[in-house]
Amino acid sequence: MKLITVCILIVFSSIGFVQAQEIAKDDALASAGWRELVFDGKIPNTFVQGFDKSIEVKSDKSVSLLYKKVDINLVETPKLSWAWKVEKSVPITDLSVKGKDDRALAVYVSFPFDEERAGFWERFIRSFVVAFKGEDTPGRVISYVWGGDVQIGTVLESPYLKDAGAMIALQKAKTFGSAWQFERVDVAKDYERIFGMPANRPFQIAISADTDDTLVDSLGWIKNLRFERD
Repeated sequence: MKLITVCILIVFSSIGFVQAQEIAKDDALASAGWRELVFDGKIPNTFVQGFDKSIEVKSDKSVSLLYKKVDINLVETPKLSWAWKVEKSVPITDLSVKGKDDRALAVYVSFPFDEERAGFWERFIRSFVVAFKGEDTPGRVISYVWGGDVQIGTVLESPYLKDAGAMIALQKAKTFGSAWQFERVDVAKDYERIFGMPANRPFQIAISADTDDTLVDSLGWIKNLRFERD
């Protein structure tokens, strides 16, 4: 019984106990299909679409995610590109430690849960995930992160999703200013090297910032998120 109780506590700690999905507060983002994932007891970020279709991400001791559904075939369009910049960053944090993993910006690609692909941990927590987050909650997630101080390209296991999630460091916390940084990643290859099998179709993309641990504020922008051919 003690082991079961401990496991359940670990599950709740990993998946987040309460959260809510809302239509994006910015009208332009809402009309483009963006929704916001907010967390109980946490101040949400502020997301605003600019005249150039860039998304401004303000975080002030806060955390939330802006996400939308996608229908992408990675065989045809395996690359994801975007531009981003950070005017005000967070301090250097340890991205691998839950509760100490603040970051200035992140881009997420989410994949549906697949029983045949899932490892033991993924299958074990799935019923809890569905109960508290819903059937459409992602199974596996890759996030591309602006934060921390590890070598660019380093892959880290998600402290929240364990082996069902991975972070790839693309920009360091100390890199910020007025210049746009341009990224182009191969999501299909990243999935295969992380999870050891070909990728299935992603069904959500998301962007976020996270400053609720360091209790600071950050400011950044993301634009031109799109999947492309080789």
